[in-house]
Amino acid sequence: MRANEQVILNRAVELERQPETIMLQAQWEADPGAWLRGEAVVDGTPDALAADNRVFFSLGPVIEGKVALLAQSSYLRLALSPEVMRGQWAMRAIEPASLTAELAQSQDADVLCIESNYLQSGEARKLLWRYLTNGRGVILLVNRMTPGIAGFLRELGFESEGEVQSGQGGSEKFQYVFLNHPIFHPFLSPDFGNLLDIRISKYFRLKTSQALPLIFSEKGAPLFFQAAKQKLFVLAFGLDREHTSWPVHQTFIPFLDLCLQTARAEDPTPINFEPGEVTQAQMPGGVSAQEVVLRDANGGVVARLATEQGKTQIRVPARPGLYSMTYDDSSHVEKLFSVNPPPKESELDYVESPDTLRLWQVERPIGAEKSRVLTRAQGSRTGILQQRLWWWMLVGGLAVLMLEMAVVAAGRRSYLRA
Repeated sequence: MRANEQVILNRAVELERQPETIMLQAQWEADPGAWLRGEAVVDGTPDALAADNRVFFSLGPVIEGKVALLAQSSYLRLALSPEVMRGQWAMRAIEPASLTAELAQSQDADVLCIESNYLQSGEARKLLWRYLTNGRGVILLVNRMTPGIAGFLRELGFESEGEVQSGQGGSEKFQYVFLNHPIFHPFLSPDFGNLLDIRISKYFRLKTSQALPLIFSEKGAPLFFQAAKQKLFVLAFGLDREHTSWPVHQTFIPFLDLCLQTARAEDPTPINFEPGEVTQAQMPGGVSAQEVVLRDANGGVVARLATEQGKTQIRVPARPGLYSMTYDDSSHVEKLFSVNPPPKESELDYVESPDTLRLWQVERPIGAEKSRVLTRAQGSRTGILQQRLWWWMLVGGLAVLMLEMAVVAAGRRSYLRA
């Protein structure tokens, strides 16, 4: 495996007596602010399909996100502090007294993290709605419930069905976690910790038909939701020791980072394609360019595409590889596309005596050649009989024969009279 012209992994892998899927892991240092381009190559014998021995990959640069925090939880403030999240997230704490100024500035972060007890303020509700309206992310922690908060949750599509508070020693654990979701998929590896160890001692029962539950408790209560149409994530409990043991669990920091990344509005243009696919590239705000330039790994120009209203339709090259996208005559890489053949092309099944092969075979018994000649002769006669010209010739011949017979008969009558 190579990444940015550096050999990362080079090792022999034995295939005998091995599971069907073999996972290789590697770790190396890279510049987080630059695009990562690489390829993985497999060499082996025997090789029935050598064309699929290479796969290309790319990864965009890490850009520090911005999160606005309107919460009292000391655990959240510590988790989002520069000592913990430097390079990943820059946290800006919002004080309740400065909500009016926050609304007037219109300098929103990428994600707003807010506790429900602040939703009693009209300014906080306006701020939350502005984030959602502008397509930015919101993480809402329901740590308190009042009639005013319940009414606002109803506007968001959530109905409160009361509070659940466990007695001493009666806290619930996470029973089900949607591990296929991007937030929780990394937790399939035990390196991130076990989410089922987390306990919940106080939460609110929320009912909704406009969001997908991602976590359930032992009693089947949904605890974490993702809205269907907005970048809204709702936790049915607060992130402090009064509600849960999560803030002191090893999964807390990775979960918070992954949740913020998912809530963050990102460029929808994908970077992984199959040959010949068509996509649309959207220019970021404040960027104006006349054309988009696609270049191959050697820097050669593959295509120049005109832009229209900040958008460009791109047809990915048919040849697998890595392709960079730049604007006009600039050499700065805006996007890096990796093009690979469909994975199903590499799925080969070997059968000792396939049924398809038997269907292709034709058995020829003795005398087959003679039978085939007869068949051709029969086919020729059949073809002749189906032709209209042949029938007209036959009718014409019969007419001439009848005329001749009439002439002969008339001649005989004349001879007999004489």
